[in-house]
Amino acid sequence: MIIRRKNMDISPIKLMQMKGKLNRFQNAHPKLVPFLNAASARMEEGSIFAITVTSPDGSKIETNLKLSKEDVEFLKEAAELSRGTF
Repeated sequence: MIIRRKNMDISPIKLMQMKGKLNRFQNAHPKLVPFLNAASARMEEGSIFAITVTSPDGSKIETNLKLSKEDVEFLKEAAELSRGTF
């Protein structure tokens, strides 16, 4: 059985595998979920979402984006979907 949502095929088996991986990821990084919960409560139109990735050698790549109303709606819907799926 395959669940079809908005042009995406989601296999229930793949969902179960991802749930296990998500649990391991959350256990390895326990500060992430509380941070994301706190950040999501503050996300509103005009908020700046900044991301920095630093490799082991110290080199960095950075980007940011200013959230639009549509961005905020999408992020809220994605959060709701992830809570319902996992």
